[in-house]
Amino acid sequence: PTCATGEFVNCFKDSSFNHITISCVDSPNYIEGRTVIPGLIGREYVEDSARKYGKESDYYKARVLGEIPDNDIDALIPMSHIEKAINRQSHPYRFKKRFLTWDVADGGDDPHMLKAWENKTEIDSQEIYGKKIEEAEAYVWRMLRKIDGNAIIVDGDGVGRVAIGFLEQAADKKVDIISFFGSSTDVVRPEMFKHRRSEGFWALREDYRESRISTLPNAEAVEELANIRLVRQPKGLIAVEPKKDIKKRIGRSTNHADCQMMMSACFDEVKPMSVHKDRYEEEVEEEMLTPELV
Repeated sequence: PTCATGEFVNCFKDSSFNHITISCVDSPNYIEGRTVIPGLIGREYVEDSARKYGKESDYYKARVLGEIPDNDIDALIPMSHIEKAINRQSHPYRFKKRFLTWDVADGGDDPHMLKAWENKTEIDSQEIYGKKIEEAEAYVWRMLRKIDGNAIIVDGDGVGRVAIGFLEQAADKKVDIISFFGSSTDVVRPEMFKHRRSEGFWALREDYRESRISTLPNAEAVEELANIRLVRQPKGLIAVEPKKDIKKRIGRSTNHADCQMMMSACFDEVKPMSVHKDRYEEEVEEEMLTPELV
């Protein structure tokens, strides 16, 4: 039962059918902790699913427990998590970070997307239509001054490399330009993720799951996030659906979602602007700068 809706689900909810649910933990291989029946699922799969997706996830619910999921298991972020994040009260951190994420337009009707953040709370958002990269750059600096930020995270793939060049030429020592290359295979956990984009979206998923992110209300952003899907990969690697496939399905690029993803992916690279030393006296500087929730 990998889908939340459909004919199978309708039949399973119909009392005229005989319903049989067999969980992976009912497998002789799982119960015995050894291979009783070759090829049948055992403890390794169950434990790996719990480690990767969490026991409360729709994936675990469907693939391991054999129950109807609340959302399609290929959906990266449940709709309930997305809706709860809108205007959520922000978490108290040990520090304050203020920065921007810039998803660079690749031409046509696709706009530049800017989002401003205080820690993991979205505080401003702007779409810039019909502007070349060098023209959009002025909007980036204007928003950074508005929030008094000290870092810009920018999409470095494709035409984003041009944007990085402009920003690095104009930046002073007080502003860090952080490049995010989603297509790069240089990931922190190569045994889990195909590339940085997938690792970044997984980090965003965890921020939603752990209630660490707060967003501004935006219907397009909600639709984009709800349409980010996982795709099966060899060796059990986690990968999200290619951007072009999502764009084909919803009719536009995932600019809002990509800006949020870059925030989660690069959050640890942003330097704090201040630390609440009055609440954490006599802590060493290195410990105070770790992105740990209070």
